Order: sequence, then C-alpha cells, then structure tokens
Amino acid sequence: MSIRQKKYAEYLTTWNCKRCLYSGKILAVVFPVLGVLIFFMKETETAVFWAVLIGAEVIQLASLLAISYMMKEGMRDAMSIVYKLYYALTILSLVVLSVSEHRQSGSLILLVGTMAYYVFVPALSRKEQKVSAYAIMVIAVIYCILIFDMGVRFVVDAAIVFAAAVILGSYSQDNMRYKEKLKSELKEKTISSEHDALTGLMNRWGLEKQIEYLWPYCARINSPVGIIEIDIDFFKKYNDKFGHPEGDKCLQKVANAIHDSARRSSDIAVRTGGEEFLVFVQNMTEKEIIKFALMIRDKVAELKIPHACDEISKYVTVSMGAAYTYPNEKNNFQQLYEEADRALYKAKDSGRNCVVCGDVVYGK
Repeated sequence: MSIRQKKYAEYLTTWNCKRCLYSGKILAVVFPVLGVLIFFMKETETAVFWAVLIGAEVIQLASLLAISYMMKEGMRDAMSIVYKLYYALTILSLVVLSVSEHRQSGSLILLVGTMAYYVFVPALSRKEQKVSAYAIMVIAVIYCILIFDMGVRFVVDAAIVFAAAVILGSYSQDNMRYKEKLKSELKEKTISSEHDALTGLMNRWGLEKQIEYLWPYCARINSPVGIIEIDIDFFKKYNDKFGHPEGDKCLQKVANAIHDSARRSSDIAVRTGGEEFLVFVQNMTEKEIIKFALMIRDKVAELKIPHACDEISKYVTVSMGAAYTYPNEKNNFQQLYEEADRALYKAKDSGRNCVVCGDVVYGK
C-alpha cells in the first residue's frame, strides 16, 4: 500500500471514529432516557431488556473514552478495530432492545429507529456491510423465534424492515464513501504542491508553511518541539550500483518506515530533498525524541534493503541528528534546524547508523 493509499485509509478511519463519537454522545443520553420512560410506563420488566440496556450504555461510555484516547495518541490500527466493534455491539443492542420492546408494547418505533441508525450512522466497507446485514437478520430471527417465541407475522414484518434497511444502507454507504473519496481527492490536489511526488511525504515548502503557525502556537502554550534529521547512509553508492529506479524504490520504503513511525497527528514527516528526511515533533522530552529516533532507525534496518556498501551493514541504514528546544521570541525554526544538521554531521563522523543529540552519540 502506497503512502497516498495509507493516508486515505487513515482519513476514513479518523472520519469513522468522529462519527462514533457523535453517535456515542447521543446514545449515551438516549439509553438512560429510554430506560426512565419505560420504567415509569411499566411497559417491560424483562431481565434481558434491562441487562442489554445497561450493557449498551456501558458500550457508549467505554467507546467514547477509548476512541477519544486513541485519536489523541494516533493509534490508527486500534481505532479501526474499536469503531467496527462499537458499531457491531451498538446495532446488536438496538436490535435486541427493539424486539423486546415490541414484544411488550407492540410498538415498532424503536425497531424503525434501529434500522434508521443502521442506514445513516455506520460507515463500513461493502464487505463489512454485507456481513453485518446478514448477521443482524440471522440474530434477529433467532432472537424472535427461539428467545421470545414470537409469531411468524412479526418475524416476516421484521425481516421486511431489515431488508429495506439493508438496501437503503447499501445505497447510503456507497453514496457516502463516494463523497468522502471526492473530498479526499480534492484535498489531496489542493495540498499536492506541499508534498513530495515520489514518497507522498510533506516537502520542505509544506513544512515551512506549517511552521509559520506551529512555532508561535507552541511558544504560546509552552510546548517543546524537536527535529530529527535523517540521511540514508552512502545512498550515492546505492544508486551507482542498483540504478536510479531501484534508488527511488529504496527512498519510498524508507519514507514508509518514517511515516509509519510518526503515528501521532502532531508528527510531521518530511522529505527535504534527495536522500534526506526530517521529522518535526511536538510535546516530547529530549529522552522521548532520542527513543523515537532510535525506533525509526530500527524500522529502517528491519526493511533489510540490500546495500551496495557494506562498510556499516549489508543492509541500508540511516544516520540521524536530533535537536530540541522550547520555542520563544529569541529562537526560531532555522536555528533548531541548523542544530539538528550539525548533529547529523556528527553522526556521520561517528561511523553512521546512529543518532546524535547535542554531543552524545546513541545507538553505536
């Protein structure tokens, strides 16, 4: 998967999680209100109903906390799993509640509301949507017949409502995905001048535009910032032996490793030119920046890209220079960049395949 495809997938995951947050906030209020209304109307007193209602409320609150934390920390892989699990459990809860309520009161309002939720709220892929649709229908039929021994008429009516919801949901989801893809492509075209065509990372021009507002913002909130400057060791020799097309593939693989390491939404991964990269980080201590840099170095080593020059390793390695400061009126990004650049040269002079921060060499 290319960086552009990854960015689109990450965009969809973030978008879906935002929908989960909106859904969770609304249902976290709706479920208690529903419980209070039914309690005072004394429409149902089944243990299953109350157990599912309480469980559904716990799911909403737990999901709100989990997704909020994961979005803040940039845990995209975990976010994708959690939002799918959230939708599955929420829809299952709604189906059980709506069937239970109908058994007691004869009302279809909650059932129709459940299907409306299925049509408009979940943002799933086509495959996930088909699986969820079949699962809902099977579970609902089993629940109606085996648990409550409900009549054939209700089962048929419920199946028709479910089928209609599946058809409408399919149309709604396709339309939704199409619109979001157009938005993503439009956004990509708008910012294409700020990104490197080969690797998909931000370029130097894009970084400078970001720094224009990030530096004063970090100074205002007293947040530390850092730069990790990265250089592929002996890349010219790699190109000389394997050729420029292979060199481009090597650059893309290294860029992917850097991008996958910079997981937080505040991390900015940049290709500054040639075989040189940079990561701008916020709100990290000096120790955390060094640890982060060593992690990037290890991820590049794990790629095991054969190198033409085996002075250091038979695989491609990187040298890194790190710098750290608190932004204020007396310093600027260029000074921090020059400090990281000096550290990078020291890393090269120290045998390469290491990280230098200040005058200390790490990873040798």
